[in-house]
Amino acid sequence: MRELVTIKVEGVEDFEVKLERLRKLGATHKDFERMYRSSARPIVNDMKRKSGRSRSGLLKKSIGIRKARKDRNMGAKFVLGPHGGKKGAPHAHLVNLGTRGGVYTAKRFRRFSVFTTGGEVLRPKEITKKPKRGRQFVKRAFRAKFANVEKSMFKKFDKFIKKHLEP
Repeated sequence: MRELVTIKVEGVEDFEVKLERLRKLGATHKDFERMYRSSARPIVNDMKRKSGRSRSGLLKKSIGIRKARKDRNMGAKFVLGPHGGKKGAPHAHLVNLGTRGGVYTAKRFRRFSVFTTGGEVLRPKEITKKPKRGRQFVKRAFRAKFANVEKSMFKKFDKFIKKHLEP
């Protein structure tokens, strides 16, 4: 299950005015993407710091910035956080949100696979797990760094505008 983080931004009118000025000055989609990515980097670095240590380091490696798959025609939209899939960290949501404890029963005729240190494989019908508290690294990183990222974006937009206005 994905955790959705909603952030309300005040001063959107100023932001939209600056974006429109940038478009009139000839800013391309690639320019916007570079500004967004470089401004969002502090959030990603903070997520990596707050995600904790793991044996494989897979979670930390998977945290990054990537383009959103949906609504690309609406502008440069990016997703910050851990990647899933083969090269990602499929356990990221468990570390971020935590797990509930209790007795888990295998459905129908299937059984759990429990690997022992001696190399044996046990197949019990039920297993008991301890609850694990979530690290909430995604939410904590957004809350800690969002104001700085917003300021950074405004600075980059201003710098771009000044660069293209001066001869």
